[in-house]
Formats: sequence, structure tokens, C-alpha cells
Amino acid sequence: MGECLSWRMPKVSPACAVTCAQKENEKEVQEEIKKEVFEDLVMRMKYFYKAIKDHFSCDIDYGDNSDKDKDN
Repeated sequence: MGECLSWRMPKVSPACAVTCAQKENEKEVQEEIKKEVFEDLVMRMKYFYKAIKDHFSCDIDYGDNSDKDKDN
């Protein structure tokens, strides 16, 4: 197997080529994990926001009259 790698990547030793391939795979795995964690966080934030909104079902006056536009 080392001979196959050596003709494809002549300046990289077979052991280094395997290590580099693993590092690239680790980067892809890390990116996938980051993406999943971010999506999970967004989902949790939406759920949390909805729970708070449902719990405090009354209109909150922020003092900027933003709710008046919604009613008209």
C-alpha cells in the first residue's frame, strides 16, 4: 500500500499521507459537529423563546410603541 501512495504523492511519506488524510477527516468531523451543535442551539433557543412567550402571554410594553403598528 505504501508504494501506491508514494507514486501519487511522491514528496509525502505513506505514514504522513495517512496522518494527513486522518486530519482532513477530523476537520470534516469537527465541522459536522459544530454544525449539529449550532442547529441544536438554535432549536433550543426557539423552544425557550416559545415557552417564555407562552408563559407570559400578556403583551409586554417595551416603551417604543412597536405593538401599535401590529394592531392597525
